[in-house]
Amino acid sequence: MSRKKTQTGQNVMIYIYLLLAFGVIAYLISGVFNGSTADQLLASGSRSTKAVIIDEKNYLPNSPVSHSFFYYYQFMLNGKTYKGCSGDHNLKPGDSILIKYAPANPDVNTPASY
Repeated sequence: MSRKKTQTGQNVMIYIYLLLAFGVIAYLISGVFNGSTADQLLASGSRSTKAVIIDEKNYLPNSPVSHSFFYYYQFMLNGKTYKGCSGDHNLKPGDSILIKYAPANPDVNTPASY
Protein backbone atom coordinates (compact mmCIF):
# COMPACT_ATOMS: atom_id res chain seq x y z
CA MET A 1 0.00 0.00 0.00
CA SER A 2 2.80 2.46 0.84
CA ARG A 3 4.41 1.81 -2.54
CA LYS A 4 1.20 2.92 -4.28
CA LYS A 5 1.08 6.11 -2.14
CA THR A 6 4.71 6.88 -3.00
CA GLN A 7 4.05 6.42 -6.71
CA THR A 8 0.94 8.63 -6.52
CA GLY A 9 2.94 11.29 -4.67
CA GLN A 10 5.63 11.18 -7.33
CA ASN A 11 3.02 11.55 -10.07
CA VAL A 12 1.56 14.59 -8.31
CA MET A 13 5.03 16.16 -8.06
CA ILE A 14 5.66 15.52 -11.77
CA TYR A 15 2.38 17.26 -12.63
CA ILE A 16 3.29 20.21 -10.40
CA TYR A 17 6.72 20.56 -12.03
CA LEU A 18 5.20 20.35 -15.51
CA LEU A 19 2.60 22.97 -14.63
CA LEU A 20 5.30 25.24 -13.24
CA ALA A 21 7.45 24.77 -16.36
CA PHE A 22 4.53 25.59 -18.67
CA GLY A 23 3.74 28.65 -16.55
CA VAL A 24 7.29 29.97 -16.90
CA ILE A 25 7.27 29.35 -20.65
CA ALA A 26 3.90 31.10 -21.04
CA TYR A 27 5.18 34.08 -19.04
CA LEU A 28 8.29 34.39 -21.21
CA ILE A 29 6.28 34.12 -24.42
CA SER A 30 3.82 36.78 -23.24
CA GLY A 31 6.77 39.14 -22.63
CA VAL A 32 7.91 38.68 -26.22
CA PHE A 33 4.44 39.39 -27.57
CA ASN A 34 3.93 42.41 -25.32
CA GLY A 35 7.11 43.98 -26.72
CA SER A 36 5.98 43.39 -30.27
CA THR A 37 2.57 44.84 -29.45
CA ALA A 38 4.23 48.10 -28.37
CA ASP A 39 6.24 48.15 -31.59
CA GLN A 40 3.07 47.54 -33.60
CA LEU A 41 1.23 50.35 -31.81
CA LEU A 42 4.04 52.78 -32.58
CA ALA A 43 4.39 51.61 -36.18
CA SER A 44 0.69 51.87 -36.95
CA GLY A 45 0.09 55.57 -36.52
CA SER A 46 2.24 57.06 -33.82
CA ARG A 47 2.29 60.78 -33.11
CA SER A 48 5.25 62.95 -32.16
CA THR A 49 5.69 65.54 -29.46
CA LYS A 50 8.44 67.26 -27.52
CA ALA A 51 9.62 65.78 -24.22
CA VAL A 52 11.97 67.21 -21.60
CA ILE A 53 14.75 65.24 -19.93
CA ILE A 54 14.17 65.08 -16.17
CA ASP A 55 16.57 64.44 -13.28
CA GLU A 56 15.51 60.84 -12.78
CA LYS A 57 17.98 58.09 -13.62
CA ASN A 58 17.37 54.66 -15.11
CA TYR A 59 20.38 52.58 -14.04
CA LEU A 60 21.43 49.84 -16.41
CA PRO A 61 21.26 46.42 -14.69
CA ASN A 62 24.48 45.00 -16.13
CA SER A 63 26.79 47.78 -14.96
CA PRO A 64 27.40 47.13 -11.25
CA VAL A 65 30.79 48.86 -11.24
CA SER A 66 30.31 51.81 -13.58
CA HIS A 67 26.67 52.51 -12.61
CA SER A 68 25.77 53.55 -16.16
CA PHE A 69 22.39 55.16 -16.55
CA PHE A 70 20.08 57.04 -18.89
CA TYR A 71 17.88 59.92 -17.82
CA TYR A 72 14.12 59.68 -18.15
CA TYR A 73 12.09 62.13 -20.21
CA GLN A 74 8.57 63.32 -19.58
CA PHE A 75 5.81 64.85 -21.66
CA MET A 76 2.22 65.89 -21.09
CA LEU A 77 -0.93 65.04 -23.03
CA ASN A 78 -4.40 66.17 -22.00
CA GLY A 79 -3.15 67.17 -18.55
CA LYS A 80 -1.54 63.80 -17.82
CA THR A 81 2.22 63.30 -17.48
CA TYR A 82 3.94 60.36 -19.19
CA LYS A 83 7.58 59.36 -19.11
CA GLY A 84 10.06 57.06 -20.77
CA CYS A 85 13.76 56.26 -20.89
CA SER A 86 15.88 58.50 -23.13
CA GLY A 87 18.39 55.79 -24.06
CA ASP A 88 21.06 58.43 -24.71
CA HIS A 89 24.05 59.01 -22.40
CA ASN A 90 24.62 62.48 -23.85
CA LEU A 91 21.30 63.96 -22.73
CA LYS A 92 21.10 65.99 -19.51
CA PRO A 93 18.17 67.28 -17.43
CA GLY A 94 16.49 70.19 -19.18
CA ASP A 95 17.35 69.00 -22.70
CA SER A 96 14.46 68.53 -25.14
CA ILE A 97 13.96 65.57 -27.44
CA LEU A 98 11.36 64.50 -29.94
CA ILE A 99 9.47 61.37 -28.95
CA LYS A 100 6.76 59.32 -30.59
CA TYR A 101 3.82 57.78 -28.76
CA ALA A 102 0.80 55.63 -29.49
CA PRO A 103 -2.33 57.83 -29.40
CA ALA A 104 -4.42 54.93 -28.08
CA ASN A 105 -1.97 54.41 -25.19
CA PRO A 106 0.60 57.19 -24.61
CA ASP A 107 2.34 55.00 -22.02
CA VAL A 108 3.75 53.31 -25.13
CA ASN A 109 6.38 55.84 -26.19
CA THR A 110 9.98 56.01 -27.34
CA PRO A 111 12.48 58.60 -28.55
CA ALA A 112 11.84 59.38 -32.22
CA SER A 113 15.50 58.68 -32.99
CA TYR A 114 15.04 54.94 -32.28
